[in-house]
Amino acid sequence: PRVGHYSRRQLRAAGALGSFNWRGPEGSPNVNLGVVLLQAVHDDHEWPVRLHAAEALATLAASVAPAILRLTERMEKDATMSAAAKRVWELLRKEGAMVNLGSILDQILPVFVDRVAELEGPKAELALGSLHRLYRAGLLMDPDGHLRDITEVILKDSTSGMASSGVL
Repeated sequence: PRVGHYSRRQLRAAGALGSFNWRGPEGSPNVNLGVVLLQAVHDDHEWPVRLHAAEALATLAASVAPAILRLTERMEKDATMSAAAKRVWELLRKEGAMVNLGSILDQILPVFVDRVAELEGPKAELALGSLHRLYRAGLLMDPDGHLRDITEVILKDSTSGMASSGVL
């Protein structure tokens, strides 16, 4: 037997390696990150709170988009997979997963549009980056090229390097 093998086992048994089951102090409620971020998007006083909450939601939405879009496609178009896809959808929804991406987009897009409308500065660039993330994830369409046009305007005099670094 290897000594390292026993050491890892002992560390794990002692709880020294942590756990994915840790939920905070005893009695702490589970936090539904999506709900908390959506509340922050509607903060009446602080635009930075709204913008950064919307950015976080855009990042989360873009990361789950491939699975959710595929699941939606299966529910709508594939009769043989529809029942299974609906069961998975319902289980995800019950667990608090971000499955209603359209509703989330309805709430975060106005925040980005307000910041992009400023046409310059880091707030506009941050909002523009989030819009591009959603676009690349297939959650935002740009059939008339408005996103491309506004990107050129905002980044024309940009000093942040977002354009040259490939962020946009």
